[in-house]
Amino acid sequence: MKYRLELYFTFLLLFLCLFACDSPENEACLPDVNTDNIDVQVKIVRTDSSLFACNSKEEVARWLNQYPEFAEQYFLRSRWPSDSLLVEELYKLIDTPSLDSVYQEVQAAYGNMQWLKKEFEDAFKRVKYHFPNFTPPVIYTFFTGYGSGATVTRTPDLMVSGNMVVVGMEFFMGPNYRFQPPYPLYIARRYHKGSIVPFVLQMIAPRFIGEDPEDKSMLADMIFYGKAFYFVKNMLPCLPDSTLFGYTEKQLLTLQANEQAIWRHYIDKNVLYETSHLVKKDYVDPAPFCYPIGKDCPGEVGRWSGYLIVRRYHERHPELTLKDILAETDAKKILRESKYKGNYYTTD
Repeated sequence: MKYRLELYFTFLLLFLCLFACDSPENEACLPDVNTDNIDVQVKIVRTDSSLFACNSKEEVARWLNQYPEFAEQYFLRSRWPSDSLLVEELYKLIDTPSLDSVYQEVQAAYGNMQWLKKEFEDAFKRVKYHFPNFTPPVIYTFFTGYGSGATVTRTPDLMVSGNMVVVGMEFFMGPNYRFQPPYPLYIARRYHKGSIVPFVLQMIAPRFIGEDPEDKSMLADMIFYGKAFYFVKNMLPCLPDSTLFGYTEKQLLTLQANEQAIWRHYIDKNVLYETSHLVKKDYVDPAPFCYPIGKDCPGEVGRWSGYLIVRRYHERHPELTLKDILAETDAKKILRESKYKGNYYTTD
């Protein structure tokens, strides 16, 4: 079965490369909401700039005291044996000539960050439209010096904690940058400036998603991730699917063309209600490809399928709000009432 599926994927992929006219990026945007009367002010704190302006360890120590919440959440300040050790590491970060040149490159690429501020404000206005009690987080920017031996950051690329977001700026310089994030290629290529806001929204999404803690099935996992993607897509209605899912255009075309084959695989292998993590991870965890289906099927395909189920469920229930959709905890109900059978892009 696996061999036949691999041949099927390979044939359709070749067919698409030769004859496909429509790109998955040409899909229509989701309907937008009117946020003209919603006031959201995003604050971006340039902790990177203020740190690199320090000229001594004493100034670094004062800098550390200037941002107590940031220092605790990002550096776990209270867990260091002493502030002096943390200051030493931070000073090492800014006193390395090679890192300073990289830092200057990153600064030039980001500019004054007004573009990032606007992207966050537009997205957060939509969040507040759907969830009026939402309070926009404060955005901190930081230069981590990845690959340099710097050990001061525990989550260097991106952190969302409470009402704080920390962006490790050099991680998001894009595929043409001379220093790439220290991740496998299929993960590293997802990191570019256009993915900062979607990544943050994905990390915020679980706050609004309802789950049944007793349901450990793969379907429940698929629906959870599908809701998270659907949340992001509603906050950024015209976000390209390649950025939303972290796939290439070629991978998206392959998935769309093989949508029914993928669904038949789930049914034939009886994996939708599987509860074993060892089985589920092959479909929903990050990976270069989905091993049970074949090398032409990208990893995390279960998340993509979950998104289509959730989106179809909402299309069949237009009377429900986005808040209602995300709050629904019954994964089986969402699948049943979506009437999804691998037929979002294709027909039976």
